[in-house]
Amino acid sequence: MSTGYIDEPPTWRLRKRHRQQITLGLVLLLLLATGAVGYAVYSGAIGGPAQVDVAKLPPCPPAAKVLTPESVHVNVYNATRRDGLAAKTANALALRSFAIGTYANDPKNERVAGIAIIRYGPKGSAAATVLAKHVAGAKLVNDKRKGAGVDLVLGAKYKSLKPLAQVTATPTSTPTCRVVTPTPSVTTSPTATAKVTAKATTAK
Repeated sequence: MSTGYIDEPPTWRLRKRHRQQITLGLVLLLLLATGAVGYAVYSGAIGGPAQVDVAKLPPCPPAAKVLTPESVHVNVYNATRRDGLAAKTANALALRSFAIGTYANDPKNERVAGIAIIRYGPKGSAAATVLAKHVAGAKLVNDKRKGAGVDLVLGAKYKSLKPLAQVTATPTSTPTCRVVTPTPSVTTSPTATAKVTAKATTAK
């Protein structure tokens, strides 16, 4: 009478067990390798910035003068039908230390379908660049004006200024030069030397 049980040959069972052991071993090795790579990335051993000997790097060139929001004169204009948008944005820029001139509806009545445009002239190129960092998606438009002031014209897709944390964030990178701090030179004038000598001579 058949019981439905198949008696497997001993050699077949041994080969099957051997294959299972190999598979289990490979899985364990893969898990260990994945864990090791993950720890190395987390600890910075791999995948992080390259280690650089700063002392061997060439000196950094003199830093150019950086224009700050305090030096940027901005007029804020509303090119939408949303009431109070220019005033609200001007107040937000003032809180970020921008020098606000005028806020009103766009005097040019320009249709701005995008987020915003920044109008500037040749003298206001740096100012426009500083302002653009705070208005994501703004389009720079050189209107050949003579002054250094800029106009921020808010468009239909404008919602708010870029978060300040994203504007001021400084990305970490591998240094390519070393900062050289000039050592102040101390010079003694002949007059000062004479006064010190005379004082030392007459001192009791």
